[in-house]
Amino acid sequence: LGPIRNLTNTEGLVELTLNWPPVNGAGSYRVYYADSADLPRSSWTLLGEISGLDYTDSMLDPTTRFYSVVPVSGGEEGDW
Repeated sequence: LGPIRNLTNTEGLVELTLNWPPVNGAGSYRVYYADSADLPRSSWTLLGEISGLDYTDSMLDPTTRFYSVVPVSGGEEGDW
């Protein structure tokens, strides 16, 4: 599976919504975040696995978050 391209966000006062286009072959998507984009993959925190093309994070923590959405097929993650 190829990586997610064109990840967009809409920021509200207390939440942020991520949107992305579908990836061929993906049955679901895993949404991760980290406090730094340079952290190794193993240091990112899984927020959830969903079947749709958007995710809303309530962002109760006011710090900067970096997001990655990864396509999943048969339990295996695609490219980051």
